[in-house]
Amino acid sequence: MVARFLTCWISGYVSYGSDVMTRWFIREIMMSIMERQQIIRSITTFFEDRGITWNRVYIGVTNNAEKRLFQDHHVDRKEDDYIICQSRSAHEARAIEGYFQELGASGFNGGGNDTSSIVYAYRKRGYTIE
Repeated sequence: MVARFLTCWISGYVSYGSDVMTRWFIREIMMSIMERQQIIRSITTFFEDRGITWNRVYIGVTNNAEKRLFQDHHVDRKEDDYIICQSRSAHEARAIEGYFQELGASGFNGGGNDTSSIVYAYRKRGYTIE
């Protein structure tokens, strides 16, 4: 339920709760550590529920999801489909990234640094930058 709520909130709309959410509460959810399989299930469900195929997805790892998504990749915070998941470590984040790249998602395998434990993915659009 928490992962599903997070997925909905990150994409720019809120369900399963109040329209008024504090930044503190969202940060607390974001900082919760999800197990590898839980992250894989969350990302898979997120894109499959929207009918988005893996060749239209970019996946990456970072230590700053805000910067990577909204500045570097030009993802639109309100209009685009994206998900952010905190993993246990940079090693685990890269393993998750590699899993989805094997399914056909784009991305730079081995990107980030030793503190890049956040996995993010978004639907590629004509204006997003890989």
